[in-house]
Amino acid sequence: MPLYRDMVRVFRENMWLAEPETRNHFSALIEFVDVWDKVLSDRIPRSAAPAIGHTEENLKAFYSNLAATHDRLRAELGM
Repeated sequence: MPLYRDMVRVFRENMWLAEPETRNHFSALIEFVDVWDKVLSDRIPRSAAPAIGHTEENLKAFYSNLAATHDRLRAELGM
């Protein structure tokens, strides 16, 4: 979870640099980290996360957006 918390921190600190389409995924990242923090601190039962469909699958659109944006920006810079 520390890396996910770092992702939230980096995203939050650099929101002004994010593409509008990427910003749309911020809430999904926050929710993902929040729910898993609650599971890991026993505020939500461990069985609840999979039962409500709370998996990393929920972040795939975010990851795809990051990869596409990265590739597009590298192409624009001629890298």
